[in-house]
Amino acid sequence: MTVMQNYKYISYLAFFTATSMLVMVLLMFLYPNAVTLRFEQVVSSSEMTSRLLESEGPLRLITTFDNLFLVFAFLTFVFIANSQKNDSNKIVIYASLVPIFVFFYLDLYENHHIIAMLAAVKSGLPITQEEINLQSVLSLIKFHGGNVIYLMLGFFLPKDTKLEKIFRYTLLFILLPVSIIRYTYQDLVGTSPLNFAPMIIGFYAASYIFYLRFKKR
Repeated sequence: MTVMQNYKYISYLAFFTATSMLVMVLLMFLYPNAVTLRFEQVVSSSEMTSRLLESEGPLRLITTFDNLFLVFAFLTFVFIANSQKNDSNKIVIYASLVPIFVFFYLDLYENHHIIAMLAAVKSGLPITQEEINLQSVLSLIKFHGGNVIYLMLGFFLPKDTKLEKIFRYTLLFILLPVSIIRYTYQDLVGTSPLNFAPMIIGFYAASYIFYLRFKKR
């Protein structure tokens, strides 16, 4: 696969990634009770049961788009890593694939665990406090794994144009501290769908950047 082919695929995949999340966020605004962040908090088992039962249909729909987002995001990261790989950085690029796989696995687990909890409460089975606590912990690990991905890839992203430089330095110097603060105070920060806005903007920006690179061929 040529470098230009990589750029084309990254542009398409990043666009689909951002669009999947945009649809998901729009659905969250329509169905605020089904915002997935509400199911990543530490609450009592009775409260979680109530949240699941009151949002079944919208939650399933939102989770479907979240799963689409995950597939497209995973492929975007892999293709970006492949496009920037060379003999001098290949070990670090390969290392960056580890948090990519961890992020993908944890997010898929999280989504399917939410659906599993929903199926349990619909069948009259209790969900334990330990399950809920674990869901919250894995969610935090997932988000911090995403930070590692963005930070590592930020070192290798192209920086030839002004937009590329802004994108790269945002990943390197702004995203990590903001994200760490946000999730350290997860229980105090609201569950607004706007929490996902930086990712949507980032993937659309990546799509545009690599589209321009592809058009320069």
